[in-house]
Amino acid sequence: MNSIIKLTNGETIIAEIVHQDESTTSILEPLLLEIGESQNGKPMMVVMTWVPLTKSINMVNLNTNHVVAIADADEDMDKYYIKSLAILKQDI
Repeated sequence: MNSIIKLTNGETIIAEIVHQDESTTSILEPLLLEIGESQNGKPMMVVMTWVPLTKSINMVNLNTNHVVAIADADEDMDKYYIKSLAILKQDI
């Protein structure tokens, strides 16, 4: 299950948490979530690679003190993440 993670710098990312302890939160394939505006002025969600130019498997270790909140992604958000990740990795 993927999680939505809010960081102390205000960024919101979605990723799979593979390890978490007092000092380190390890996440796999993080994507940055932002709310943008469509051409007709309506809000829309935009994702982009959070840490670009990494190896084929993108694992990032966060300082747990920089994590403000974690929530499980709902089913629709999880599907959006998987599809976005495939597009960004050019798997489809």
